[in-house]
Amino acid sequence: FSPGGQPAISYIDATSSALKYAVYNGSSWNLSTIDSTGNLITFTSLAFSPGGEPAISYFDGGINNNLKVAVYDGASWVLSTVDSTGSVGRYNSLAFSPDGNLLASGGYRVVKLWQRPRNVQSLKISSPNAVTAVVVSPDRKSIAFGSADNSILISSLADGKVVKTLSGHSG
Repeated sequence: FSPGGQPAISYIDATSSALKYAVYNGSSWNLSTIDSTGNLITFTSLAFSPGGEPAISYFDGGINNNLKVAVYDGASWVLSTVDSTGSVGRYNSLAFSPDGNLLASGGYRVVKLWQRPRNVQSLKISSPNAVTAVVVSPDRKSIAFGSADNSILISSLADGKVVKTLSGHSG
């Protein structure tokens, strides 16, 4: 749901392979095409900043194999490549810090932190496995991220080092 309470989704259109964003206004869906370059793969993740701006992470699985993020800045969508190693896989996740000044993105064995509003990468944290979920602590001192091996890792945002691993989680 959007901060205004409307259902909102991000998805890859199966016909055009374009990234789309849709918000339900109570009677119909308002659709926006965000990235129409094609070759986009079906996995997306949608998050909202505390100010209500949407952000979408998605996978360019064609020739480039990049993990990308699209952030709405109040006037237009800004597209950025998060990971261009060519092996990002199907995992992607996205979360804002509670103050909205930090955007965390998770992908194949990496978490990246971006300073907003200009989306400048400020920290990269390696993970032994694919990252399935990310969340920034309310005090912006740490980040927790889920791993494909069913563990949760907690890292310091000061240096990116893992300070705690919680193992044995499922579901």
